Amino acid sequence: MEQIIFRADKTLKELIENYAAFNEIDKSKAIRELIKQGLTIKIYNYLERNWKKTVESRKENICDKCKKETNGQIYHINGNINDFTEENIMFICNKCVRDLNKSLRNYNIKERFFKWFFTD
Repeated sequence: MEQIIFRADKTLKELIENYAAFNEIDKSKAIRELIKQGLTIKIYNYLERNWKKTVESRKENICDKCKKETNGQIYHINGNINDFTEENIMFICNKCVRDLNKSLRNYNIKERFFKWFFTD
């Protein structure tokens, strides 16, 4: 693995060193992990903004995933069946529910939804 040269102020260097020491890894690996985590957060925020646009343009009785007219059902993105905020519910047909549950079992609920909705 190639070593990373990273310029940072004293406080950031100390944080990286502490993170590396705590996780018992070298500083280059710590930097890679921190960069990856930061990118994951940025991607998640981007997908959430796109989801809000989808919510704004939503039409009744249309599956939010496949865009087919359907009776369908309500899917709660965060898994809380008592949370009916517009950003947390999705109108989805039965086929799309099966696809979602079958293909993405290894993610937390919100990650599973965003990965399935925007990439599959």
